[in-house]
Amino acid sequence: LSDQHRLPLDARVFSDSCLYRIDVEYLTLPPGFFNKLLVSLRRQADHIDFSTRAAALYAMGTKLQVFMARKEDDTQSTSCVTALFSTSQLWEPFKSVLQGVERLFPGLHRIAFNYRIFADIL
Repeated sequence: LSDQHRLPLDARVFSDSCLYRIDVEYLTLPPGFFNKLLVSLRRQADHIDFSTRAAALYAMGTKLQVFMARKEDDTQSTSCVTALFSTSQLWEPFKSVLQGVERLFPGLHRIAFNYRIFADIL
């Protein structure tokens, strides 16, 4: 096995109180947006497990989980992309990839961008 496959997996991303989280809400997501996001993220990962609405990407003992969901209330329906990170080092690469994919879809309307990123505690 290669060195990256022998590293222990950082389990913080599995916690309900994950310290590194991004929620991005859109009015609607065009067909292919989530697939393009996963393909772009895959370039930076050693391994990926995915389905039509969720993915887990692994790189050097770290993990990034990405989910796509619909949110509905009395007034409107929106689409949300949520990312959970095992470490804060994954924040900038994810943000960069997300912005690049958003530029590929003219007219994509972002409603909200919420994040929770805490400094890594040694």
